[in-house]
Amino acid sequence: MAEQKTTMAEQVELETTTVEQKTTTAEQVELETSTAEQVEQKTTMAEQVELETTTVEQKTTTVEQVELETSTAEQVKQKTTTVEQVELESTTVKQAELETTTADQAELETTTVEQAKLETTTAN
Repeated sequence: MAEQKTTMAEQVELETTTVEQKTTTAEQVELETSTAEQVEQKTTMAEQVELETTTVEQKTTTVEQVELETSTAEQVKQKTTTVEQVELESTTVKQAELETTTADQAELETTTVEQAKLETTTAN
């Protein structure tokens, strides 16, 4: 009978040990779950960083686009200035033509004066 009691006590100890081991295993699973959640958080943080990087790249692209548009606007201004310059040169050419016409007119007047002198001389 004493041996049976001892055996039963040993059985209880074994069962207690098994329960403790199961508890430890459960705690281990919880730790592993916690580690997995931390990995997910790190992954989420990495994705967040990627999203922020993408946003920065998009903003940079937008800035570059604005710079290009500004550059294009400046080119348009330069072209407009060139057109205005051509118009000015065209006006200068017209002015030169007018001056030439005036010079021709002066020559005609000189010729008319000389013609008058000749007529006067012929009359005398």
